[in-house]
Amino acid sequence: MQVKELVVPLMLFFFACTVEAQQPNGQIESLPRSNRVRAYESILADRRFPPDQRLSVVPLLASHARSLSPLYSKGRFPFAVAGWLANFNAMYDQGVRDENILAARTQLLIDSVQLDEAKKAAQAYLEAYPDSHEARAWSEWTTRVTARGEINKEIESQRKAFKLHFCVLTANPKTHSLATREQCEREVEILNATFRTLDGFQPAVFSFSGYTDYLKAKGTASTLLTIGDRQEEYDTEVFAQAFNDVIDPVMRDKRAINIYIVDSYSPKEGFADITSHGKRNSNRPFVLLDWERLNNNVQNAQAHEMGHAFGLGHVGVPFATLRTSTNIMTSAAEEFGSGGLRDLGFTPSQTAVILYHGRRTFERMEK
Repeated sequence: MQVKELVVPLMLFFFACTVEAQQPNGQIESLPRSNRVRAYESILADRRFPPDQRLSVVPLLASHARSLSPLYSKGRFPFAVAGWLANFNAMYDQGVRDENILAARTQLLIDSVQLDEAKKAAQAYLEAYPDSHEARAWSEWTTRVTARGEINKEIESQRKAFKLHFCVLTANPKTHSLATREQCEREVEILNATFRTLDGFQPAVFSFSGYTDYLKAKGTASTLLTIGDRQEEYDTEVFAQAFNDVIDPVMRDKRAINIYIVDSYSPKEGFADITSHGKRNSNRPFVLLDWERLNNNVQNAQAHEMGHAFGLGHVGVPFATLRTSTNIMTSAAEEFGSGGLRDLGFTPSQTAVILYHGRRTFERMEK
């Protein structure tokens, strides 16, 4: 999805809002998402708005900023990160504990490797939201990294090794000629090559544990088989429940991350849809990979969905196109631009979350 520029200059829009003495926030939220960020930046810098009105947009800015980072693309970042941090810090100093502000503030400090400040911000985030996995991950990460003094040593000391089990759920005969045992072994190699940080380090290591072809899966009469060619919009909770109920090791290896080869469907595109999915599932992760994305065929789907399996969400790259170098977790669903190539590795803040959930997943598998 390509974000369109505003036809009317933003400052004219703000001037009209000021003259009419209207609150612009609701109108801004109807704009394309990158332009919302620009609009909030302009309001914060425009003294024609009353101080309370300027401050009221900081949480709204933060709700978008937490999906952004200068490290998500190689291009020039179009926003003023220093200004963001100044406003987030000002709100924190005034006693505001909005979750978006605390999260965006901590993420930016971690990704800019301001580790001492990031440690303080992460601790403040955790104190305000003690049940947040993200806050826990970042607090643990910044504490250990500041003590150890080097990010990559922290990765090497904390990363875990995971087995991958593959199972073909679709009856589509085209899939059966492609989703072979040999190809699934190749998928493991692809993940080890692409599931990496910006510096090329592996936050997790993968190995092949097993393969179930469609005929063998069909013989189990597992409820998971209803998902492989399901002619309905994907429902993550429906699949998660079916997955969690499985006890047959042919269909689910409880000591591995399970990857299911499916033929995705959507009401709009039918079986031409190639959407894939990954879910942490309370540290019982699984991945649904559309058969047309085997062999890393489209947008680095393997690493992207495995990122979801380790607790990462989508991020955005403003004005990205399909040919833009972007972070592994970039998605058009964030409405900043295209998902791009997804060829850039995980940032420090993302790596912290992967390592945090990696430990939790490893421990659960060992029980």
